[in-house]
Amino acid sequence: MPMKDYLQTFMAQQNGLSATPLLEEGLIAATGPGNTWALTELGHDMLMGEYSTSVVARVSMEQDLLNAQIRNALDEQIGGRHYKDFPIQPAEFIEKNKIPFLDGCVIKRMCRHGNKNGAEDLRKAIHEIRLILQLRYGLSE
Repeated sequence: MPMKDYLQTFMAQQNGLSATPLLEEGLIAATGPGNTWALTELGHDMLMGEYSTSVVARVSMEQDLLNAQIRNALDEQIGGRHYKDFPIQPAEFIEKNKIPFLDGCVIKRMCRHGNKNGAEDLRKAIHEIRLILQLRYGLSE
C-alpha cells in the first residue's frame, strides 16, 4: 500500500494498522495520553497532495547537510594522498557497490600500489585473492 493511502487509512480508522512506518517517515506524532496521533506538517501536506515550500526546503537542507558530512570524511585522509587524488575513492566505490571485505581489500591495493607500497601491495592483493579462492570457492593450490 502506498504511504499516502496508508496514512489516509490510518488517520480515518487506525484499526489494525501500525503507526511505526508513519512515525519513521515523520508523517504523524504522538500527542498526549491515550495513544492519540496528530499529523505533522509533512503528513498534512502529503494528505492534501501538496508539499509546502518550507517542508521541501527543510528536507533539501537536511539532505545537503548529510551530503556535506559524507563528503567531509572523504576529503580527509590520514597518512598520504594515495586515495584522495582519485575522482572516486576506493572506499566510496566499495561501500556504494556493497563489495565484500576481501574483494574490497584487493581493489584498494590495486588502486594504491603505484603511489604507496608498490610490489608489497601487489603481493598482498595476490594473497587476498588466494584467500577468496580458498574461503569462498574451496580451492587451494
